[in-house]
Amino acid sequence: MKKFIYFICGFLTLSTFSCSKENSQILLKNHELGLETREGPFTIYKGCWEEWGRASKECDGWGLCRYDGAWFWQDDFDSVCDNISSGTGGSSGTVTQVTSGLYELTIALNNSNSNEANAISARSTLYIDQDIIKTASTNQYNINQLKIPAGAYNFNNNVGNNGGYKIAVQVQ
Repeated sequence: MKKFIYFICGFLTLSTFSCSKENSQILLKNHELGLETREGPFTIYKGCWEEWGRASKECDGWGLCRYDGAWFWQDDFDSVCDNISSGTGGSSGTVTQVTSGLYELTIALNNSNSNEANAISARSTLYIDQDIIKTASTNQYNINQLKIPAGAYNFNNNVGNNGGYKIAVQVQ
């Protein structure tokens, strides 16, 4: 099986996907877990929040507050955001490994949510007042934590159907 994964890794390297030893280990673990092996970016963390808001304003305003989620190897990964993003005004985003060593949080806004519709029409800047750090409960994938840096993030028209945000994330 390892030879097969290394073959895929070698092939993907020729297809502009960087394939380090760590990536081949992740591909192998994905296969062992029954996860789809992909040629391009793949999600490592799914995050969600119950409401939009800024930590500095006690979760009022436009920003990320009370962010939580699940790593791709957790049992509840596929359903972690179902309750939050259905009807409570909350939303979700995914942290994706774009290339080796480059990760980003993508938040695609939905105009059926009134808060998000307002942000779309105003092309609002998204604020993260404090670094958001999520620590892995296991080190089996050489991932210890992810960090979404505090900052002001400009609206991006090219995210999803209505626009949203792409934020560089640090993964260690």
